[in-house]
Amino acid sequence: MHSLKLYVFLLLSCVIHLFPSKFLSAQKKTSITDTIGKTNQYKKNEALSLINLIENNFANDNYKYDIEKINKIVEIGNLINDKRIIGIGILQKAQYYMYNNKPIEAEKLFEKSLALLPPTDSNTALSWNDRGYNASLLGDLQKQVEYYLNALRIYDAQNNQNGTALAYSNLSAAYYDLAQKDKAIFYVKKAITIRENLKDIKSLSNSYCNLSQMYLDTDIGEAEKYAHLCKKMAEQLDGHDRKIQAINTLGLVKDRQGKKGENLNSALAVMEILEKNDNPSSRLSRQYLAVGIIMSETRMDSATALSYINKSLNMAILLQDKITIRDAYNIKTVFFKIRNDFYNSYENLKKYHSYKDSIITNNTQTNVAELQTKYETDKKDNEINRLYAEQKIKELKIAKLNTEQQIKQLAIEKQNAIILGNTALAKQKQDELDLLTQKKILQDLELKQKIEALDKQLLLAQSQQQQLDIAEKEKQLDAAALKNQKQLRNIIIGFSIFALALASILFNRYQLKKKIQEQQALLVVRDNIAKDLHDDIGSTLSSIKILSEVSYKNIDKDNTKAAGILKKIIEQSEHMQQGISDIVWSVKPDNDRLENITIRMREYVAEVLESKKIETKFEINDTLMLNQIGMQQRKDLLLIFKEAINNAAKYSNAKTVKITLSKQNKNIQLTIEDDGKGFDLACTSSLGNGLKNMKSRAEKLNGNFIITSNEQMGTWMQINIPLV
Repeated sequence: MHSLKLYVFLLLSCVIHLFPSKFLSAQKKTSITDTIGKTNQYKKNEALSLINLIENNFANDNYKYDIEKINKIVEIGNLINDKRIIGIGILQKAQYYMYNNKPIEAEKLFEKSLALLPPTDSNTALSWNDRGYNASLLGDLQKQVEYYLNALRIYDAQNNQNGTALAYSNLSAAYYDLAQKDKAIFYVKKAITIRENLKDIKSLSNSYCNLSQMYLDTDIGEAEKYAHLCKKMAEQLDGHDRKIQAINTLGLVKDRQGKKGENLNSALAVMEILEKNDNPSSRLSRQYLAVGIIMSETRMDSATALSYINKSLNMAILLQDKITIRDAYNIKTVFFKIRNDFYNSYENLKKYHSYKDSIITNNTQTNVAELQTKYETDKKDNEINRLYAEQKIKELKIAKLNTEQQIKQLAIEKQNAIILGNTALAKQKQDELDLLTQKKILQDLELKQKIEALDKQLLLAQSQQQQLDIAEKEKQLDAAALKNQKQLRNIIIGFSIFALALASILFNRYQLKKKIQEQQALLVVRDNIAKDLHDDIGSTLSSIKILSEVSYKNIDKDNTKAAGILKKIIEQSEHMQQGISDIVWSVKPDNDRLENITIRMREYVAEVLESKKIETKFEINDTLMLNQIGMQQRKDLLLIFKEAINNAAKYSNAKTVKITLSKQNKNIQLTIEDDGKGFDLACTSSLGNGLKNMKSRAEKLNGNFIITSNEQMGTWMQINIPLV
């Protein structure tokens, strides 16, 4: 239900702001006082024709009009030095950018047009009005209300009913965006009253639909009534805009009446029209969001619903439509929450609050209320003072008229007294006549003063308006200074983002390089494992196969020989099993610590030496146990160690073997010493391959292998390999 209410708000926001001035523009004919010489009259008429042509195109929903014609108006205005024509041309250029979803460019042009147009001109009111709509596109609700009130002041002063109705309708939209529904309904009803008297069908269609959607949550009967009125008005009009509004509004009413499927069909029908005519636009963006909400609410197709919501969000970001961006993040929050995806719900909730706070700050409602109060107070005070002055002037005129009648009557009575020869009465009448004449002179003087005071009041009102304009200019200068500060901040932020992006790229390159190195190392490991399996395990299996065949052939002929062969098979199987165990052990990450390799060494010593009654002394540096060793290092170190221990067990006849494992500088140092019979290093036929393998493995690890031995003096060997 929460998101369905927002759907209503989306559609209402979409249509309630619909084309703010085009309904007024079609009825307003630009009147420009001809103060230019005859030589410029042709150019002036050309500009006037272009102005009316573009007004008619905007009124007929043609917003893609050739911008060159608008530029021509400004060019002519500059040529004949007519600021008003220049101002109107710039106003129409601002409207062009606003209707084509470029509110930032439009805002600059509205400001420029207001600087050129006269303060009380009808085009000035139109510029304030459309600037208010443009502020809504930028998500600045406070400015929106302020600009609409500025337009309303001028329309009130001109007694322009069309303009006043337009301003009321737009104020209704602004208050709806501010979640002040009662005020929104109040103003849209005032607009309807005026438009019904004017029989303005096009504008009435808009107002009826808006009012219907405002009643959806409180009075479905009223909502249905005004929806049908909207449809009735729309059927009398050409163009798709009013029909779109009527379709959407009736769909919402039917949804509230329980006809769920019709609401989706209505929304899809509107979406199809907008995709053909208004792509991209804020209206289409909000329609995508509306379709996504309906699908999400009815649980029809979650994936499709989310795709429409994302299409809305992406288009709103493209158009910089903050209000739709805010609403899209709110809908995504609800969408993920009801599907128990709390991570995405929370991430979208943070973005929703970020945009919400940027649109309606803590001071927005207060500032808007102050603007409204100031407008109402100024309007009432000026009206009271004006009415008082006018009433006083009327009273003075009546008194003056009575005095003049009394003077005429006294003149007649004096004349009659002279005729009758009554000089005393004639003198009395003359004295009364003199007094009344003096009274009339005073009345004339007071009446003149009152008229001058009223004129002064009107001039003062104009002066106040000019002061408001000056204050607005100062405010704009402050805003420009703030904008410069923001630009500097944005430059710093942009540079920081660039630095972070560069660092991220470098870090990613480093990670990629490291990953490639790891992959190459992994390939080396795989090659080594394959080589070990082929060279050691493969050759052993081949040997077992041959021995098995020989044993099979001799098992009936020579049992002794077959038994010897089977014993070799057992030995080679054990050797192969040990080899596979070593390969598996070397690749397990758990064995990276040197502590694990020493455990493996002790197990092998116990298995090989202690079974032959050879005493073993194991000395290990405890600090070395904290170090880690790579997979290839531990594998080759273990194989070197096993080869040395195996040689000591088979050939040395030693009673004691001493093993020392320590850390020297940044090297691992393994020393193995026995007290056996030793051998001549110059004659190593029996041990040659083993010693060569040990030396080769040590050198492969960037280390070295040292061995000394003398007959009857035992053997000493040392392996040094670097810690990685």
